[in-house]
Order: sequence, then structure tokens, then C-alpha cells
Amino acid sequence: CLQCHGYDGAPANPVRGVLKLSVPTSALTKAMAGQRSKILWSVAAVILLTGGLLMWLLNREVIRPIGLLQAGAKKIETGGDHSYRVTLDRTDELGSLANIFNELVSHLQQQTIKQATMYEAVIGLSRELVDEVLLRKIGELAMQLTDARYAMLSYLKDGEKQFIPLGMDDAQLEKLKGHAPQGLGLLGLLWNDRQVVRAENITSHSKSIGFPEGHPQMTSFLGVPIEFAGKMIGALYLTDKKGGHPFSKDDESAVRMLASSCAVALSNAQQFEHLQEANAELENRVAARTSELNNANRLLRSHEIELELMNDELRHASEAKNQFLANTSHELRTPLNAIIGFSDLLLVKSKELSTKHKEYVEYINISGRRLLELINSLLDLSKIEAGMLEIHQEPTIPSTVLKFMVNHLRPLLDKKGLEVGFILPEEDRTAYLDAGKLQQVWVNLIGNAIKFTPDGGHIEVGFTLKGDDAHAVLEGWVRDSGIGIEPADIERIFQPFVQGEGGLTREFGGTGLGLTLVRRLLEIQGGSIRVESKPGTGSLFAFTLPVQMVSAEGEVGIPFLEGQGEKVESQLLMEVVDEDLPELVELPVILIVDDDKARAAAVSSLLREEGYLGEMTDLGHVELLAEEKCPFLIIVGIPDDPVDIY
Repeated sequence: CLQCHGYDGAPANPVRGVLKLSVPTSALTKAMAGQRSKILWSVAAVILLTGGLLMWLLNREVIRPIGLLQAGAKKIETGGDHSYRVTLDRTDELGSLANIFNELVSHLQQQTIKQATMYEAVIGLSRELVDEVLLRKIGELAMQLTDARYAMLSYLKDGEKQFIPLGMDDAQLEKLKGHAPQGLGLLGLLWNDRQVVRAENITSHSKSIGFPEGHPQMTSFLGVPIEFAGKMIGALYLTDKKGGHPFSKDDESAVRMLASSCAVALSNAQQFEHLQEANAELENRVAARTSELNNANRLLRSHEIELELMNDELRHASEAKNQFLANTSHELRTPLNAIIGFSDLLLVKSKELSTKHKEYVEYINISGRRLLELINSLLDLSKIEAGMLEIHQEPTIPSTVLKFMVNHLRPLLDKKGLEVGFILPEEDRTAYLDAGKLQQVWVNLIGNAIKFTPDGGHIEVGFTLKGDDAHAVLEGWVRDSGIGIEPADIERIFQPFVQGEGGLTREFGGTGLGLTLVRRLLEIQGGSIRVESKPGTGSLFAFTLPVQMVSAEGEVGIPFLEGQGEKVESQLLMEVVDEDLPELVELPVILIVDDDKARAAAVSSLLREEGYLGEMTDLGHVELLAEEKCPFLIIVGIPDDPVDIY
């Protein structure tokens, strides 16, 4: 300050004195603080107003349009609402983005509609049989999906190509009559090479051969072959996409899908057509067979009626035959028994007869016995055919039956010098069986072996017992070294009155009833018989017979009981000519009345050894059996309670 307010001429900055000025600053500081606060509040207000304005402008110009786009995308994604559009009346980038969004949604909507339409078409094709109307609808759908002006669908029917043109008017079709596609050019790629063809311009394609006269000009082309199971069955092609645009890959995909569905439908139609033809042919065959069957049924019915009448006649004839045999046999047996009996008496007193007379009596006796055997055989067969032959099973030792029959036939065996070999089980078992029927089987089979075996030959007889006690099977056989049988005659020998060859009857004699009776006796008891033979090597006759074995407690030796149960009229069926069969000596009958079967069997065995025939029965049947058998003696076993005897 002194520099400015000093004395003139004085040196610079001279110190002349000190001026002290004191000014209070508190008021100034306070004033300045207030002014600063106002400024800060003003700045904050300006900032807030500017930020709010900016946020409002940002929300209106940016965030809200983006939110509209986001909401639209959500609706399309979740609800499939393809009708949603974003409306923004602006020309900036967001407006362009909204327009692009709307175009994409429109395109997506069109594609969805196309897919839905194609799906419905595919489902319809899979459910329906294809005809020309449906194929036309397929072509129209393809035109609709691809915006094509023209379409052609071709397919094979009975080996020939059929065409369905679409999009042309009647005048254009009239001009093209007689100019059907030949399968050349682009169509050749479809039919021959099975290629998908998509061309922007038909005429510029390397395979194009142009259009026939009168054909409308076309630019774009899309063709798809129709194949099924590796076979070409048709083609679908479209031309001239509207707006002059080429067909797109989306169009190609849509047409491919339609072609695949059309292939399935066409194949189904062809198979259905073949099935209809097969059904028609089958119906014709069935109708013809039904007519034949009806005629055959009518003829069969008439034959059935004839057979019924014939069966009635045969039944009456069989009844008459059986009655005739019964009456005749009864009438014949009485004089035959007298002839046999008196001839036996004469033979007993043969010393009083001359040699010639004795010879005559022997012939009479043999012939009478042979005639009686024939009558008895016929009666047995008649009983079997009429179902009247009864089976009576008794405890019997099969080996005893066999040995008894061989011993009975021993004179004939010795007369021809035949050797007999036995093959029997090691243990004599007792079985329940009809001894009389088994005797008839053995005597016929052994008798035939004796008859047809040359002098000095060999015969083997035997049997085995197989299976458990409740279901055992007796397997018996007779093997000889005789003349044998021709294979063609094996079945014939079981027919009544038949022998192997016609000359055998004259040479060996016999009526041919023995084997017939054997087979039927076995069959009615559940058994069977078979034959193994060759001419000159002998024969084997083997048979089976179901039996039930006696338990160990009751397994006592029981001899062959002749006449048990039903009296079997025919005991011997030997058919030997000019051979004297040994006489079956009728043994005295002794009735054994005892409820203890084992004890009765033991007594019967002892009686047989002493030359008697033991008949076993119980107290309830003794009276009936006594009247039938006229026994020489009745033996009663002592029961546990002696009162039962009385």
C-alpha cells in the first residue's frame, strides 16, 4: 500500500510506517455459505430435471418398443399366437426392427399354416384309399403351399402312367390332347433317375427339351419322385411360382413330405386293389366250392340215407344170422355130441371092431369134433360181433396155461417130430385174466404153427410180464420154422374164412376162423397181435394182453381153470385135416366154497394134480354154480365163524 500511497520521489518500498486495517469476516463467510447452498440446490434440481427428462425420453423411445418386441416374442413362444404384431410409427432403427419382427412373425404364421395343412393332408392320406379325386386334392394342396400356378401328378395304374393336370383351363387342356408327357427332359430325371429337380428357369436347364405346341409357357419348376419300398410309383411336379419367384427349399421340403405321404397312400390303394381282386377271386372260389359242397352234402345225405337203410337191413340180417346160428348150433350140437359120444364108446371097445370098422369110427369121431369146433367158432365170433361175449378174470398162472396147452397138443407135436422150446419168466407169477380166452389164443397160435411147420421142425413159445402190478402187460409169442407168409397176405389171414393162399386151404385144411377169433379176443380185452414172416423162413405171431398181477399175499400157484365164469363153448379151434386131435377128457368137477381165495387156490392146485377140476366160488354163488356144473363133490372151507356154514 505504501508503494502506491508513499511520498513522491521516495525510494521504492521504503518502510515509513504500518497501517493496520481490521475488517470482520463472519458476515461475509455466512453470506458466501448461503450463496453456495443456493447454487448447489439449483444444480441438483437441474440434474434431476434433466435425468427425469432423459429417462422419460429413453423409456418412450427405446425401452417401451423393446418391451413390445419382447412381449410379442413371449406370446409367440408360449401361446403360439402368430397374429401378434408390433405397431411403431417411426422410421429409425427401432422402427425397422419392429417391421422385421412383424415380417418374421408373418412368415412363421404362414409356415405354421402350411405345416398344419400338410399334417392334415398326411393324416388324411394315411386313413383313406387314394382315388383320382383325392389325388387332385393333393395337387391343389401342393399348389396352395408353394404358390404354384400349375401342377401335374402322375402315377402308375396297371403298369401304365396316368396324369392329373391342374391349373390349366379347358382350352389349354384341349390343345394338349394327344400330347401326354413322354417322361423325357426334366420329367426323365424324375421317372428314370428318381431325382428331385428344382429349377429357376425351365428353358435354361440342361435337360430341358422345351414345351409341346399349345403348352403354356412356364418358368420355375419343382418336381419330386414318388417312391415306395424302392419302387417308383409316381411323380409330383409344380411350375410357375406366383410373383416370378423360384421355388424355395421350404417349398421343396413341403412337396417332399406330400410325395412321401402320397407314396404310402398309392401303395395302400394298389394293395387294396390287389386285395379286392384276390377277395373277388376267393369269393368266386368259395361260391364254387360252396356249390360243390352243397351238391356233395346232398349226395352224401342221400348216401347216408341209403347207408342207414342198408345198416338196418344188415342189422336185421345180423340178428337173423345170430338167431339162426344159435338155433342151428343148439340143434346140431345135440346130435353131434351123440355122434362123438357113441364113437368114443365104440373106440373104447375097438377090440371088438375090425380094422376097417375102427377106421370108419375114427373118421366119424374126428369129423364130428371138427364140425363141433367150427360151430363153436362161429358162435364165438357172433357173440363178439354182437357185443355179448363177456370177460371173466380169475387168478391164473399164465405159465400153467401155456404148459397145459402144449401138453394137450403133445400127440400132434410128436406125430410130426416137432421140437418145442419154452421161454418163460424165472418166477411163476399169478395174474387176473380170463383163462378160457387165453387158452383159445394159445391153442390157435400153437395149432397153426404145428399145421404149417414141416416134419422135424422147431416151434418156440413163451411170454414175458412187463410193467407194474396194477398195469402189467403179458407179451406172448409163437415162433415156427414153417412155410412162412407172403407180406401181402399178412393182413388177409386175419379175415374170416381166409388163409394165406387159396391152395393152402386145400393142402392144410381149416376154415380160416382161428386167427380172426384170436385177434378179436385180444382186442376186446385191450390187447393186440402182430405178425413177422417171410416165405420159407417161418413166422412169428406175437400178442399183448393187459393184466393185473396178484399181490404177494395172494400169489399162490393157481392152475388153469377151464370153464371159469362164462362157459366158453369153443375150447379148441384147431383146423387140421386128416389129423386126430387128442380128446379133451372132461375131468370130474369139485366145487371149492371158501371166502379165503388163497386157500381155495391151493386146494384147487392139489386137486388138479390128482386129476380133478377145481371150481372156486363163495357161499353166495354156490347154489347157482352147483346147478350149472353138477359137481362130483363140494368142499367147504371152515370160516372164522363156523355158524356161517349153516
